Amino acid sequence: MTLKQLAEVTQINTHRRKMWMQLISFLAIPVLSNKFSYAYFGGGFVSNKPHPGDIDVVLETEDAYGPEAFAAVSRFFVIGLEQIEALYGVDLHFWMRDAPEGLSDYRNFFQYDKRSKKVSVLSPTRGIVRLDLREPELLCQLRCYLRDEPFEKSGVES
Repeated sequence: MTLKQLAEVTQINTHRRKMWMQLISFLAIPVLSNKFSYAYFGGGFVSNKPHPGDIDVVLETEDAYGPEAFAAVSRFFVIGLEQIEALYGVDLHFWMRDAPEGLSDYRNFFQYDKRSKKVSVLSPTRGIVRLDLREPELLCQLRCYLRDEPFEKSGVES
């Protein structure tokens, strides 16, 4: 999914537009670090819930399980996961390729279909949305959303 598509399906009211701006502000951190390949979004934010309490995010490290991947996630622990949730409304988790068995993989947890009347805004079942953080135009798109400007590529609005 693209950032524009995610914006279109999640900004359905004032509360969600505020959450969107918090998310955009947060995403600049992993995008600028160049240490993460994907961001996954789950929970109420990708449902039809009008007032979700937070945005569930899993960042997947560019590097496989090991020192480089731990270095990438450590800056978030220095900031503090509680502080990140307070500032950005993001309930943050991480995933690393080749992680040993027994570690929680929230990408799978977010797809677990709880028998619920909540319906995803993206599909009739509970699920997650994946955003490629390596997309060349993503940083430009983030800047445009923060400035409330249309994103243009080659002179044509996307």
